[in-house]
Amino acid sequence: MAKQKRHLLDFENEIEFDLIGICTPHPDYRVVWDINSTLKWQLEKAPDLFEMSNKKGLSHSKHTYFHWKDEENYVEYYFIRNKSENKFLIPEYHQIDYFIIINNLQLETVEEVVQKIKKVGNVMAVFSYDATTIASAENIIL
Repeated sequence: MAKQKRHLLDFENEIEFDLIGICTPHPDYRVVWDINSTLKWQLEKAPDLFEMSNKKGLSHSKHTYFHWKDEENYVEYYFIRNKSENKFLIPEYHQIDYFIIINNLQLETVEEVVQKIKKVGNVMAVFSYDATTIASAENIIL
């Protein structure tokens, strides 16, 4: 009897989103309200939680988030709380309170979005990150 050959398919998750960090002492609903008002976005609270899993597939932490899919421009926006249940979405940046994840940004650059968010009243600081350089970024592939 011939020995069966086994082939292993190894898929790498591609990180194809823009990542913006926000520092603010205010609650998420207040920051989202100000962002929506200033940037004319339509972020809405998601009915479920963003669940992080560990390598074994067990739930690690759950984070509240807001979402908006701009159908006209084919862009998706996520506003996610970084810290939940004393665990972080992206532990490398534990000082960041919230992250904005943008999929398929085309009409403007990330730096233009950062400059607009800096004008939001309740935001103390805004940073853009290269998600491909963050080890835990593949945990948040949407």
